[in-house]
Amino acid sequence: MDKKILYIKEHQLVVVVDENNNLLLSYDSIDGLELTSEGILKEVNDELNSKISQYFKIDIGDYGVAVVCETMKLEERVC
Repeated sequence: MDKKILYIKEHQLVVVVDENNNLLLSYDSIDGLELTSEGILKEVNDELNSKISQYFKIDIGDYGVAVVCETMKLEERVC
């Protein structure tokens, strides 16, 4: 499986690009070493979108991930 990995220390989060399945996977992390609770990434805020997009040089929308605004009402969250 072809994977690329990004550790975002301030969020204790590891993001993995699974290019074979066209998914972004997320893991809670302790110091970037111990990975817990795997999930398919579906939504991120603007800050995480910027970090992920710049690091992997991808459009996260191509991987099924929505960018949401944290300050908007729940029904209006998609930026």
